[in-house]
Amino acid sequence: MINTTQPKSYEWMPKPQSQSSVPAGLEYIASLTSIHLKQKIDTLEVLTGWQVKNKFRLTDPVTGQVIGLFKEESTCFQRQCCKNNRAFTAKIIDSQGATIFSLNRPLHCNCFCCPAANDGCCGQEITALDSSNNFLGKVTMFQQCALCPCCMDWMLNIAGEDGQVKWRLGNNFCKAVCVCCDDKYLYVYDAEGNKVSTVTKQWRGLGTEMCTPADSILIEFPIGMTAQEKATLIGAVLLSDYNLWEEQNNS
Repeated sequence: MINTTQPKSYEWMPKPQSQSSVPAGLEYIASLTSIHLKQKIDTLEVLTGWQVKNKFRLTDPVTGQVIGLFKEESTCFQRQCCKNNRAFTAKIIDSQGATIFSLNRPLHCNCFCCPAANDGCCGQEITALDSSNNFLGKVTMFQQCALCPCCMDWMLNIAGEDGQVKWRLGNNFCKAVCVCCDDKYLYVYDAEGNKVSTVTKQWRGLGTEMCTPADSILIEFPIGMTAQEKATLIGAVLLSDYNLWEEQNNS
């Protein structure tokens, strides 16, 4: 049974044994079937609206053990002026401060309808790297055109180490954003377009949803997804959170 409620005092996951086919650090997520991301509520941001660095706790929903902590590194100027479009780097670290994997998001404009314009700088992207800064995968926006936002899909391509797109993440834009007082969903699709798993932004109550951008997100990994692809999917989900759900709370 998946448990996404976490006690104030939590237990860290012991470091798993290394695996020859898995880059160092990714053994934490290699055998997981799901992962839970819970954002820390920051008092300064709640009281003043001042944008702070996002922090997430990553846990195993089955055991409740903490896998790692995500903390973005971004400039104060971009957080206040560019808000959720800001560039950031982030390391996901374990209980000993060792890097599990890292993410790198450049500053791009937020253009849903023509992300490939200006040599790709008009679309959102994020890159996943292992603990030695080796390339794991890259997430980019799927090219589409629509006159009405409700006719659009939020859709991300998830490419692996070989640059080939094996997975996609998305949902109809309005269904992913404009749901009131309930969970919101993104779906993972395979290369053939089959829906293979679900990402759920969980409703945390009226007070939390209205007053803070803090999110609780459950990611179900598709069967057969490698540790490298899981790390890249986590990056895709966080990129979606910045663009869809944090955008909604900042508006």
